[in-house]
Amino acid sequence: RKLRSGIVSEVWLQLGADLGQLREGLDFLAQLSGIRLYGSVFLPTKALLAKQRARPWAGVYLSDEYLGSIEGAERITRQILDTYAGFGVTPLLESQVEDAEALASLLALFRSARGPRIVQLVEEELADSTQKHDR
Repeated sequence: RKLRSGIVSEVWLQLGADLGQLREGLDFLAQLSGIRLYGSVFLPTKALLAKQRARPWAGVYLSDEYLGSIEGAERITRQILDTYAGFGVTPLLESQVEDAEALASLLALFRSARGPRIVQLVEEELADSTQKHDR
């Protein structure tokens, strides 16, 4: 009811590895007009996977395939990004990008998943962030 009331202008999606459930939710949200969608993603790293195996975030489902290897996590992340792109969801990175290597990994991951639009969004955010930092 709240979504159909017109009060809600944006919806933020928490990361999860259940692509079927993600698509089902996005199919539902796609029926509503005028709502901006944002979806979280992780930049898979060994440290992140170890942390999520030991202490997963409440309400976040990450499959054994996701948690089992960086390659598996990257594959699922690309599928999530592809799904986001198909539904016009703006990705929100929930991982720290602390150095050039992490930034290169992030851009490579985004380029491999429906490429240009997602990379354009990331590059725009980086440019805005750099300009704010330089001021």
